[in-house]
Amino acid sequence: LNEKFVSVKVDIGQHGDLARLYMVSALPTIWFLTSEGEGIGRIFGYHPPRAFLPVLEYIGDGYYKKMVFEDFMRTRGKGKR
Repeated sequence: LNEKFVSVKVDIGQHGDLARLYMVSALPTIWFLTSEGEGIGRIFGYHPPRAFLPVLEYIGDGYYKKMVFEDFMRTRGKGKR
């Protein structure tokens, strides 16, 4: 995570303004933002590592700029990227 992401944990009890801004209504909610603060996407709920790692690859390697996640997963499974 530290190579391609900056992880920030926010206590929404103390920072309700951020929870409202990013529409966090359930925990855990994970937001991915660009370095300019623009939203890339969010994930609700717990995801085990096996399901979460492809999301990190999709966003961390910039595939989100080229294709939707479902297409990424299809091509990832075939070894084509």
